[in-house]
Amino acid sequence: MTLFLHFLFGGILPIMIFFLQNIPSTAALGDSMRWWFCFIPTYCIGHGIVWSSTWEFATQARDGYISIDDNKYDLEPLDTDVWAFQNLTGDVVLMIIVALVSTGLLILIEADIFQSCAKFSMYSNPEPRDDLDLDDDVIEEHERLA
Repeated sequence: MTLFLHFLFGGILPIMIFFLQNIPSTAALGDSMRWWFCFIPTYCIGHGIVWSSTWEFATQARDGYISIDDNKYDLEPLDTDVWAFQNLTGDVVLMIIVALVSTGLLILIEADIFQSCAKFSMYSNPEPRDDLDLDDDVIEEHERLA
């Protein structure tokens, strides 16, 4: 499942959003969807690969769509700087923020800070039972381990 999700978020989704951004009627949706999945580092890496290999085509296509039809779809031109915030720098910044937040959460979880919240839990361990009807081989194993 993990491999499938990484393939979906890192491989398929950036390509799908690239195509949405290059169809005039869906370009605005693609521009906004570009930011929807940035909290997933795999998507940021996939988007970085797609953008760095297609930025020239994407900016030329967008400029062409803007110049024809009197900008019927109210499209904004794409920044031609590869490392502009809306291009690759935004991916890098968001991956750093996700890494810091994830590391902080991991430290909190591993430090047992939330252990005091266990008393509010509905879960409780059952009392051990001594009245179990055990098989002979299980009894022998218990005696051997004792």
